[in-house]
Amino acid sequence: MKKRSLLPLFLFSMIGLAVFFVNMDIRSHFHRFIKTKDNIVLYDKQHKKVATLYQGLTFDLEEKSKNNTYFKLNSLPYYVYYKDVEKETKKKQKEKKNYLVFNQNIKVAKNTVFYSLDNQRKIKLKKEMSIPIEYVDDQYYYVNYLYNLLKVKKKDEKLTEKKNTNKKEASYVSILHYEKIEENRKDNNSVESKVVEEQLETLDRLGYYLISMDEYRNYLENKIRLKEKAVLVTTTKESNLEKIKKEFRDKIEVLKEDSILFLDSNQKSTRENSKKWHNRYQVDGSTSLEDFQKMLEGESVVKNPATKIPVLNYHFFYDESLGEGCNESICMDVKNFKEQLNYLKDNHYKTLTMEEFKRWMYHEIELPEKSVLITIDDGALGTGKHNGNKLIPILEEYRMHATLFLITGWWDIENYRSNYLEIESHTFDMHTYGECGRGQLICESKENVIHDLKKSIDVTKSTNAFCFPFYNYDKKSIEAVQEVGFQLAFVGGYQKASRESDKYKIPRYPLYQTTSLKEFINIVES
Repeated sequence: MKKRSLLPLFLFSMIGLAVFFVNMDIRSHFHRFIKTKDNIVLYDKQHKKVATLYQGLTFDLEEKSKNNTYFKLNSLPYYVYYKDVEKETKKKQKEKKNYLVFNQNIKVAKNTVFYSLDNQRKIKLKKEMSIPIEYVDDQYYYVNYLYNLLKVKKKDEKLTEKKNTNKKEASYVSILHYEKIEENRKDNNSVESKVVEEQLETLDRLGYYLISMDEYRNYLENKIRLKEKAVLVTTTKESNLEKIKKEFRDKIEVLKEDSILFLDSNQKSTRENSKKWHNRYQVDGSTSLEDFQKMLEGESVVKNPATKIPVLNYHFFYDESLGEGCNESICMDVKNFKEQLNYLKDNHYKTLTMEEFKRWMYHEIELPEKSVLITIDDGALGTGKHNGNKLIPILEEYRMHATLFLITGWWDIENYRSNYLEIESHTFDMHTYGECGRGQLICESKENVIHDLKKSIDVTKSTNAFCFPFYNYDKKSIEAVQEVGFQLAFVGGYQKASRESDKYKIPRYPLYQTTSLKEFINIVES
């Protein structure tokens, strides 16, 4: 009997053993989360090259591909060679986004390079591709590709409309501002820290979420699409947050002096109404939970809306305690001025910006009953940083707003810059008496008046409001003020302004050296 050859059996065993060890090797490389060991190739189903993946790119794999030499990316039609990847030891954190993907795709060309957020090269494409846009900035499009947030430089890429999500984008943002947060409430402008926490817990429970100032700016500039129920919470000082739980403290923005301009309108902020001024809600010690929820829902929240508002008119400021004096009746000692501001503060008056007053006059917003507009004429003694500097430090100390009507051709506007002082026009160079015996605005031709007013607007960059010198006006001067685009104009008058007041003859109360605190109280309270 012939002996049978053992060679085939040996070869078969060796092949089986080799397959066993290869499978073991393949399985040793398979992990749910992996990263690229070096620069490797990404393949499609036909094993054609799709892209180059650079070192350190992370993604997850599909479980059923673990016995193949090419591992399939989870839920994506792409493959990597098993020896090109290794286990990712750091578990990838699922990013919780406050924004929605755009309903637009970017069409990227062959050889386009994608970068990580820290500017490392991560992917180089081998063919053209259309990818949804996550968000944008001035230099990059951001995309989620292979489960990685990457960026691609803006060039001449084509954008195409694509329905990437049916979810609704936020149509507004509720901006909630806390002037003061304190452990124990001291006045109506302050809110106890425990109350703030209750309000923010309510916000969270109702499905609202907090955004950063940068996210808010990007939303306004159409760089991101915020989800619905976005809320920006702000305060004025870091110290306000000492008693607030860390989970909330880290999400409250502390406003800087160079921050954007806010309007305390108690209304929601939208892209349409936030071109320069940004609507916000003032949350104070009297804000009920019901009103707080209305703020979240974007409703207008004003208690006891104003029907009439006193407009106060000051001119010059001096400090008698420093031996200073003033020989004009329209001067104001800083001691008396602070007494008046203290009264407004202690009695919870809101000092308005001109923007707020203008919008109230035009029925665009409601303002609280205790509102007052402070105006100052000219720009002379004590009003600027070059001529005594009394007004601005006091406004900043009290955090109260005022409007200066500046004779723009007489003094440099830079002397009056402050976040608490708006600057409007008091003519460029017509604050003198003309040959007709009245203000020059009355005596000059309409053409000359318009020329002067336009020069003043070039300086202030505003047509919100104008103030007639010496309270002198006539039909011609009012027409000139209207034609150059001013929306309001102020005179004298010793009565409160109402929405029924002529918008180009708004009355004001002049304040004098001799105005007592009692007289001041009668003006604002009557």
